[in-house]
Amino acid sequence: MLEKSHFKNKTVLITGNTGFKGSWLCEILNKLGANLIGFSTCKYRNSELYSILSHKKRIKQYIGDVRDLESIKNCINTEKPDFIFHLAAQALVGDSFVNPLETFTINIMGCLNLICALKDYSKECSCVLVTSDKCYKNNEWVYGYREIDNLGGFDPYSASKAAAEVSITGLIESYKDLFAEKSIKISSVRAGNVIGGGDLSKNRLIPDIVKSWLLNNEVNIRNPNSTRPWQHVLDPLRGYLLLAKKMYYENKGCYSSFNFGPNLSSIVDVKFIVDYFSSKLNIKYCIEKNFDEFKESSLLALNCDKAKTELSWEPILNISECLNMTAEWYLTWGKEKAKIVDLTLEQINLILEI
Repeated sequence: MLEKSHFKNKTVLITGNTGFKGSWLCEILNKLGANLIGFSTCKYRNSELYSILSHKKRIKQYIGDVRDLESIKNCINTEKPDFIFHLAAQALVGDSFVNPLETFTINIMGCLNLICALKDYSKECSCVLVTSDKCYKNNEWVYGYREIDNLGGFDPYSASKAAAEVSITGLIESYKDLFAEKSIKISSVRAGNVIGGGDLSKNRLIPDIVKSWLLNNEVNIRNPNSTRPWQHVLDPLRGYLLLAKKMYYENKGCYSSFNFGPNLSSIVDVKFIVDYFSSKLNIKYCIEKNFDEFKESSLLALNCDKAKTELSWEPILNISECLNMTAEWYLTWGKEKAKIVDLTLEQINLILEI
């Protein structure tokens, strides 16, 4: 269980704080009373939530690139965080085909630079490195991947996440004794396809639907039969916070990896999601023929037994609740924007019980 005392007055550094996940995490930690430090290139065009919630007024912001070790070191040594959540990444599969080198350097070197910066850090700290469920070698299994299953990737994005996980393990194992001596705890986390209000990223299903709705356009859909582990963004973020708390206060879960995915009943296909939003937003859609811009896996699921056993975490929201909360957020944003902050806080309260 999360309590305000776990993060109140603690200094928390969030890389990628201006993105979709980062914006929700900032709002949660602000409610928990943390002193927030952000590190980002400040490209927040894909996160409407960041602008709406006025995080710029409540967070000390560093502008920098996670590929720059000295910038990361300067931020950490100056602010002396108790907790670090590393979310900065190139997170779009489509962009990874256009800019594969950038995808690899950001997703791998960002993680490694943080670990190297902590190697020279002298204060107790817990660090959560966010990678992706796409790090697993996808064999199109019907059952969920476990943290001990093989890593791999058949596209630049998934390959970069697999490479990041291998690199994280190699570097942590090399300096595990040093980190333990300094009470610096590090782990990586792998979540499924997160949804929720505020995401405007391109080539993502729900953001594409919302943008078509706002423009009164028909939605073009690719891969309608592909399944994904859909989950509301608040469910994995609660898992990240529980892991950070366990590492910091109980010295559990350190130097390991954890899956945070939905229950099997929430693993549905793209058409299920589109049909729901088509009804909710009163929009039409068509399925693209011969779409081959980039290859995507058709089946992916996570096994989260480790998080359930070691962290007492499990997803709270089922697929209907995830979709209802997401649709409610966008409908409110599109029609009654003045109410969106209150709604965001209501949704946070609902799932975190704080």
